[in-house]
Amino acid sequence: MLKIKSITLNNSAQLSLLFDSTTTLPCLYPMLYINSSLKFKSESTQRAYLQGIKQWYEFWEEKHNQSFCKYFREHKSNPNLMIKEIDSFILYLENMRVVDQKLIRLGSNPSINYNTLAHRLRTILSYLNYLLDTFSQVHGKSISPQIARYKSTLSQKSDLVKNLSSNHHKAHKNGTNFKSLTEEIKEALYSIISPKALEPLFKSKEAQLRNFLIVHLLLNYGLRTGELLLLTLNSIKTDLKTCNTYLVITDTQDRTDNRISKPQMKNVQSVRTILLEKRDAQFIHMYINNIRSRDSKSHMLFLSLQAPYAPLSKSGLKKLIATINEKIKISMKIR
Repeated sequence: MLKIKSITLNNSAQLSLLFDSTTTLPCLYPMLYINSSLKFKSESTQRAYLQGIKQWYEFWEEKHNQSFCKYFREHKSNPNLMIKEIDSFILYLENMRVVDQKLIRLGSNPSINYNTLAHRLRTILSYLNYLLDTFSQVHGKSISPQIARYKSTLSQKSDLVKNLSSNHHKAHKNGTNFKSLTEEIKEALYSIISPKALEPLFKSKEAQLRNFLIVHLLLNYGLRTGELLLLTLNSIKTDLKTCNTYLVITDTQDRTDNRISKPQMKNVQSVRTILLEKRDAQFIHMYINNIRSRDSKSHMLFLSLQAPYAPLSKSGLKKLIATINEKIKISMKIR
């Protein structure tokens, strides 16, 4: 059995690795890949890549009755089989991770999220490319024609990733997706979450304003959910000369954050400063001064509105978005 675990390095950084629970050791090539290509990425990014690699290893073990690391160590000069198995791996994911030699379906399983499948495949293509670049050629010599053909095949498979994501989008184009809203859905969304909504979605004015502010920041400024959950009181900065207010997006490392699943920045490139519109800055200060509890010991910006006023969690934000999503669906049907 394979498990994804995190270890702490000497510099206190976290490194996620894929472990074999039988040997209690990390899998060799995934460990080298993470350390070489992803060690400066966030822990959540490392885990997302390892999840795809883990499924690839489980697929390989089930189909070939051997570890993929063992196979590649023995065939790294001619890894023809691993290239051929990419299509079988896609079908394996489509069939809910069951190996079935008779499957011919591709892009037609309504119970599968093809964006997730595409991400898994993208992960594997990156991992296999790393193996070819690092281990499948003789150092000091140019890449062999055979390995060049393998890399060309991997490049062609990248187009399949785009098609899978595209198919998923088309299949759900009539649904509600916070990541891609039509003007009609966006109008319906704001009519529901606006503090001045005729029929407020949330019971209290305080909850309506807080939740409006959360969704507005996600949509209007392109924040990721993890970035929003990392905002603290110190994330709001005002320039005394210009009177402009800025939103500082960074990993706070706040010691008052006692959430079990702590949000993280995607990578160092995500650190940035965003100029807020004056009206949005006013909303944030209104929320801080009039709604956000002053009894909380936490410095996080968005808190629960009920004692003990804990920081908003990933599950809490997910539940909030799901509530809005269901209301939009009902609203769109009425129209």
